[in-house]
Amino acid sequence: MLTLRIIAGVCLVVAIIAFIYRKIEFSNVDEDDRDSLKKNSFIIRFFGILAVLFLFFSCFQVVPVGKIAIKVKLGMVYSVEKRGVIFVSPLTRIVFMDNQIQSFTVSSSDKSKGFINLRIMTKDSLIEDFEATIWIRLTSATRVYEDWGSKYTSRMVIPIISTSIKDVMSQMKREDFYFSKSKVQIKITELLNKEFKDKGIVVVRVLL
Repeated sequence: MLTLRIIAGVCLVVAIIAFIYRKIEFSNVDEDDRDSLKKNSFIIRFFGILAVLFLFFSCFQVVPVGKIAIKVKLGMVYSVEKRGVIFVSPLTRIVFMDNQIQSFTVSSSDKSKGFINLRIMTKDSLIEDFEATIWIRLTSATRVYEDWGSKYTSRMVIPIISTSIKDVMSQMKREDFYFSKSKVQIKITELLNKEFKDKGIVVVRVLL
């Protein structure tokens, strides 16, 4: 969309320059040369039509499945659009946010890309093989974007997940983790939902 608007702007500038040049030359030439200038007016029409076409098509955008389009105009969020073709005014910027369930994997041993690496400490010892997967979903994309921007996962989600898991595990013994995982899951889920409640996010599931 931005590329189309840039092309439209270039075509419009070329058409305006050609029009001004034609006006200047038309007033300074003889009657015999005016016919040749008139023949060159197609350049103005050509680039003018191109500018209108590119600008027209840049006003429409497709929202992919699993995304939400947030319309930002003059720095303010004013509407949210779901999948399909939407109209976008030249002054509007589109920000896409995930509308699908997102998963985050926490591991105390795996440092692969995409994993949240944590050192988990219980009341009595360090758990070396801790691993958990948390699924979340946005309930208010506008609130998330306004408060945290499009990089909300690194700015807000991951820090909250890390802190909440550490808080829960620090209150439990090592044996509780291995023999009462369901209890641990419930506590982590409750704490995460409490932290995410006013941030436009809900926890779908926690799996240890």
